[in-house]
Order: sequence, then C-alpha cells, then structure tokens
Amino acid sequence: MAFPFFGRAARPVVDELGAIGRDLLTLEINTILKESMTAEPTPPWPHAVLSLLREYAGFLADQGWPVMLYIGYDSATWATLPEREAQAQPSTALEAPPTALDRGALRLDLRSVDRVRWAARGCSLALQLVPNRTRQAVIADRIVGNCDELKGILRRAGQTLPIADFDWPPALTSTEEALKKGSAPVGPDRAELITLLGDTGRAKRILMALDVRDTAMLRKMWEIGIEEVVAQSVVQLDGDVVTRFRRGLDGSNAGAPVMEAHRMGVEVALSSWRHLVDTALRLVRPLGLS
Repeated sequence: MAFPFFGRAARPVVDELGAIGRDLLTLEINTILKESMTAEPTPPWPHAVLSLLREYAGFLADQGWPVMLYIGYDSATWATLPEREAQAQPSTALEAPPTALDRGALRLDLRSVDRVRWAARGCSLALQLVPNRTRQAVIADRIVGNCDELKGILRRAGQTLPIADFDWPPALTSTEEALKKGSAPVGPDRAELITLLGDTGRAKRILMALDVRDTAMLRKMWEIGIEEVVAQSVVQLDGDVVTRFRRGLDGSNAGAPVMEAHRMGVEVALSSWRHLVDTALRLVRPLGLS
C-alpha cells in the first residue's frame, strides 16, 4: 500500500485509523435500570479495575455464593479448586443469606481477576439450576466474560509499563499456567494504588499504559456494572438496526418512560456517531485511502 504524503512513516497512523474505522462500523446503545446512582465519573483505570472486581465479588456474595472460597486462598491451596467448588454445593449455597466478603483480598492483578472469574462461573452454573434466577445468572455470565476481557486489558497494560519504575507489572502479565497453579505474583491493593498515583511522574506513565480501545471497553464495563440491561439497540453502518427489549417491558405503562429514554439515547448516539464517521473520513482522505 502506498502512502502518498508520508511514506512508510504513515503506516502506524493508517493502521490506527483503520482500527478506529472498524470500531465505528457498529454502534451499540444500552439502557439499564439502577436502584441508586452516585454519578461518579470513571476513575483512573487502575482504580476502575479494582472497583469493578469488588463490585463483581459483592454481587456474587449477595447471591449467597461463597466467594471467599475462591479469592481467600493462598497459592498453595489454589490448586484444589475442583474440591473447593464441590464444597459450595450449588443446591444449597444459594439458599443462604449473603456470604461474608473481604474486599481487601482483591488487588490489581490477574490473580484477583482470574479468581473472581472462577467464582462467577460457579455462581452462574448454580443460578441456572434455581427457578426465577435467570436474570442473576445472566449477570454472572457477564462477569465471566468481562473478567476475560480484563485479563487482556491488564496484560496489554503490563507489557507497556516500564518494569524499571514499578515492581508489580509482572502481576499484570502472568501466564494462564501460573494462574492455574496459583503462583501468579500479587499486585497493589487500594492503598498502594493511591500511593503510586500520588507520584505525578509514575501516575502519568500508569495512566498512559491503556490504549484508546481498552479505555473504551473498560468505560463500558464501568457504566453497565452489574445492572440489568433492559433495552439495547445495535446499529450497523449499512443501516441495519436490531433492537432488543426485556420481555414485558414494551406495551406496559411502567415501561413507557424507559422506552422513551432509550429512543432519545439512540437519537443522541446516532448524531454523535455521524460526526465521528465524518471526522474519520476527513482524517483518511489526505492519506489517499478514501
């Protein structure tokens, strides 16, 4: 491929623009219901990841699932996961009140992400066996998928961070084998993160470790959290539109405000999307690619 104005130096720019263009092919609009809101903006990504893990673990504990059987064990006993999952007894565990949870046991590392994932997997399988718990099972499945995404995000960030400045990037790049054996290194807790981000130089390098696409993915996880998605519209660049509503929402008086809010959200998103596509085209044309 020829780059008429910039030569080979334009290749990274073109590759990045191509990735952005692929991201713009599809627009997704979600409407969720939330009982209480703090209107807190998305924090710096290390705090966002740790907060998400705590929120996920709290949801699983609220279902009566023994989360500490997963996140509270040291490396020497983590290999006994199958035996400890058997101890959970899905038929009775979910009948118990919310289980105790030590959120301080969670840290910014792949070890914590992996253990929350395994806890969510066990909880999901158990919820599927219990009548009238389908919605909670869907959220548990979402946690499993998001934890898989968080693993990729942390690994990419860990490869970017300079190990000379930090002693914990290896905790973000552990192999799956190390996670399985329970030998993955431990990352910083909340207090250590606050100290790290209090150093202006370090904070800048840490915050720049996440690229645009990973930042957008994390932002979506943060916004949706553990809430139930009641309406979703997916718009393709060729004009295809798929809209999904929670069963029973359409046609009901209680659902009318939600439907209207979703419609307004789609309109605003489409308007912004058009501007983004126009901007992307203006950036590409000088490179002779449009």
